[in-house]
Amino acid sequence: MGSPRNLVLIGVFCCVYFVVMFSGGMLGIFSPIMIMVGGIISTLINGIVIMLYLAKVPQFGSLTILGLITGLGMMLTGHVWYVVPTAIITGLIGDTIARSGNYQGKLTNPLAYAVFQLWSMALVAPIFINSDDYFADIEAQMKSAEYADTMRHVFTPTMILIWGVATFIVCLIAGFIGMRTLKKHFTRAGIV
Repeated sequence: MGSPRNLVLIGVFCCVYFVVMFSGGMLGIFSPIMIMVGGIISTLINGIVIMLYLAKVPQFGSLTILGLITGLGMMLTGHVWYVVPTAIITGLIGDTIARSGNYQGKLTNPLAYAVFQLWSMALVAPIFINSDDYFADIEAQMKSAEYADTMRHVFTPTMILIWGVATFIVCLIAGFIGMRTLKKHFTRAGIV
């Protein structure tokens, strides 16, 4: 894990993953519904990124490090602090799953990605803990009571649960697409 090559690869893949994920989240500027749409789009794209990452750095700890860096990045951009331990834990579980398939499993790698990506549910956990403060903060950030009200109606606990299940399913699909893309294009090109 500690070789210079692996450290560079980890840095590159963490940046790509974070940029794709953050770009999808930025669609939320347009409306709260676009937060979910952007999340699904970035999850699909990152399926290929993560499958390539696991192929290039097939070592225990790769998803845990990605979780740590992603969690810190999200916290530094204004999200709740507990996204960091959540991302580390889901990364650790994802690493365990990916390792069980030697980081090459057609089922285990997509499953590892699906479990890892559940860290994103920590971003909306404040709705369950202190929703009034959360939506007041959203109103202040967006400078719009209408945006906060729409978000309050869209991000109900039931909808968050549905979104979590949908995220898991989309991750599995994205992982399978990523594995197929990896085999079809990257293996032929000699990248993997």
